Amino acid sequence: MKKVLSALIFISVSAAYASTYQGIVQEIRISASTSGGTRVSVLTSGTTDCRDSDNHWYSFEYLKTGPGSAWLAALLSAKVAGETLVIHGAGTCSGGMERVTEIDLPSASMSLSQKPPPVVIRPLPGSLRSCSGISVSAKLLNLKSPTRVPGQYMVMFKSPAALACISSSKLNSVRILPGVMPDSPQASRRLADALAQSIRATVIGAWEVGSAPTFAIRGATDQSVEMLARDPRIAIIEADLRVKEQ
Repeated sequence: MKKVLSALIFISVSAAYASTYQGIVQEIRISASTSGGTRVSVLTSGTTDCRDSDNHWYSFEYLKTGPGSAWLAALLSAKVAGETLVIHGAGTCSGGMERVTEIDLPSASMSLSQKPPPVVIRPLPGSLRSCSGISVSAKLLNLKSPTRVPGQYMVMFKSPAALACISSSKLNSVRILPGVMPDSPQASRRLADALAQSIRATVIGAWEVGSAPTFAIRGATDQSVEMLARDPRIAIIEADLRVKEQ
């Protein structure tokens, strides 16, 4: 995961909107949409314009073109950094969630005519999706990067196919929550919190990349995440990066 924005992001698709939320991002979910695309859902502590449901959620379609990729970049950046952002709703609801028409992240201005910053949602390498073994050092990414954010990491659990390859004896011999698999949102978050606490770090975000549950932590060290990488349920641990806009 990369911290892709460092200044005000202002991306608009409509001049009119309904509800407005200003605060921190509580949760980000990435899932398949009914149209066959990718849906990004955002949980807030505010109230949307959708009165007939659990009205704290906003959503938008993630596409390779248009503002969706920059919106997702803004959300991930704000979530990892714990920054306040502003989400403007469109006043229309889908699945009980209000559609997004604009996101502002306080910090350089970018209009829709500019190229959005890159957001990488990549599949796991083949060795992490299969039953092939992988060394601890191969799980650790970006630790030597000069643009890394000290103490912040993204931790990705293995995909369901790779998790199924872990033997019962190996799973029951782990130190943190033996026998627990990250095979549901609740189990994934419980395991993420326990793993972070074991190295005196804090979980600052959780979502899914493809089919792999993923979480971000703050307050860890390279030595402590190396210990974490020994857990057979973990696929990769990647140091968070700062990427400056050109």
